[in-house]
Order: sequence, then structure tokens, then C-alpha cells
Amino acid sequence: MKKLFIVNSDYHETRIDRWLKNNFSTLNQSFIEKNLRKGNIKVNDSKVLARYKLHHKDKIIIFNYSGETYSHVAKLSNKTIIPSKYLELFKSSILFEHKDFLILDKWTGIATQEGSKINISIDNIIKHISDKYNLVHRLDRETSGLLIIAKNRQSTKFFGKLFKEHKISKVYLAICHGHPKNPESEINLSIAAKNKNNKKSNSITRYKVLQTKN
Repeated sequence: MKKLFIVNSDYHETRIDRWLKNNFSTLNQSFIEKNLRKGNIKVNDSKVLARYKLHHKDKIIIFNYSGETYSHVAKLSNKTIIPSKYLELFKSSILFEHKDFLILDKWTGIATQEGSKINISIDNIIKHISDKYNLVHRLDRETSGLLIIAKNRQSTKFFGKLFKEHKISKVYLAICHGHPKNPESEINLSIAAKNKNNKKSNSITRYKVLQTKN
């Protein structure tokens, strides 16, 4: 059975193998590469490699399609029940909203992502609103501040690239006990490698005292 799929804008510049894995739950890499090589899966009537990057409105044709082999990814229901007070607080904390992303003023005391002892997080809340929403970066549980939330895959990739290329920087304001010896300085400490194969890297923190009391 032959089946046609049209690539939507969310998957623009996404590899064909990733598109297949995202849309079908049963496919592994070897199956994908084998069927691309044999021409059972084509893009715009042409054979492509697994690394081929799709474009908006590309036509993906699966010539050996069957519901059993190409099982669709099940849309799991959100198991976390979000109390209305969190949804209302989330809505009132949105500082800016665009069709592709929003800026949230994250409040202190809520984690960005789930953990072993965390029942409700920002990630739970946004997935309750829409499965397409994604976190772009994180803030610690006790840290309040601006959080970028992407509304689709395209904006997730866009902001991810900006962070990776250091085109977005983070600035933290902290209330401290006591007075630093230097009103402005730089702290440069090495981060221990997780294993022998990882290289050590440095964490650089530049600080400046903005205001003091007494």
C-alpha cells in the first residue's frame, strides 16, 4: 500500500530519519536506512539518505506502508493533573506572547522540569496546554526570571541555535548576605568531567555589586 505525507512547517530542515521516528513509534534506524536505500520511502519521488533534510511541503511517499509496520506514535494523555491555580498563575505570568513563542516570568518554588520528587513543573503545565510547546532553556526551582517557551518545532530549533551560538546571554540578579571583597570581579572555576573521556571545561561568572545596604 502506498501512502503520501506532506511535510508541514514544523519539520522544515528536519532529517528524514528523525521525521520517521517522530511520526512512527515502531521504526528503528536500520529499518529506516534499509527502506530508504531500497526506495520504499522516497521524498518528492527521489531516493534520499537518512541525513536528508526535509523542506516545508516536501512529499514523503511510503510504498510499503501498512498500519502494523508503521504504527503511529500514540498521543499519550497527560497523566499529571494540573490544578487550576497553577494554570491561572501561568497565564498571569506571561509577559509577552507571539504566535511562535512566549516569555514567562517564572515564579520561585516551581521546577522547570519533572524530577523524582517533583509533581508539577513548568514542563507539565505547558504540555497540558499544548503538546507542541517546548522548553528552550531551564531555570532552577528557587530561581525566578524570564523563561522562553517555544510553541512549535521551528521556534524550538531557532532558539536552541541562538543559545548554542551564545547569541542569547543570561543575567542573574542575586540578593546576598555580607559584602563581596571586590565590588566587581570574575570567578573562573573548572567543572569536573563526568568520565575520563570528557574534557574539563571552565565556568566563568562575572559579577558586579549594584546596590548595598548599610
